[in-house]
Amino acid sequence: MINRITKTMICLLICSALIVGCSNSTPATVTPHPTAVSTKNVLQPYDEKANAEQDIAAGLALAKADHKYVLLDFGGNWCPDCIVLAKFYETEPLKSLVKKNYHIVTVDIGQFDKNLSISARYGDPIKNGVPAVVVLDPSGKMIGSTGNGALESARDMTVQQVFDILKNWTPSQN
Repeated sequence: MINRITKTMICLLICSALIVGCSNSTPATVTPHPTAVSTKNVLQPYDEKANAEQDIAAGLALAKADHKYVLLDFGGNWCPDCIVLAKFYETEPLKSLVKKNYHIVTVDIGQFDKNLSISARYGDPIKNGVPAVVVLDPSGKMIGSTGNGALESARDMTVQQVFDILKNWTPSQN
């Protein structure tokens, strides 16, 4: 019992020290970057407060610098298939394909009432369901889209099937 209390007290002291130390630190310089899917947020991959237009511009700027493509991922946190796709991005072989070829920009569509002008700009890929992806080259030209609803049942797909779709729209293929 004493050992558990001692460990708890040590943990609390360390956490307090970290909090105090972090609050007095100089803020880091932040470089704009697109909202991307990460394992930290795989259950809510779409930032509902993000400015999708700014995120797309940032993704295109990165793509111009490193010659990758931008993968716009349209969906919502309420969508189980969208969450499955986010998990697939973190699973091989798709993870390596994405890392090598794309900057992922998630575009939250709300309840099909948000960022609709962005969807319309790229041929309305969400009309047949979400998730839907659009691939852009560094100049913003559309290279590919799942506007046909190819991913709307992602939970019934394998990682390999998603890989097979996206591998056709890599910089080396176009």
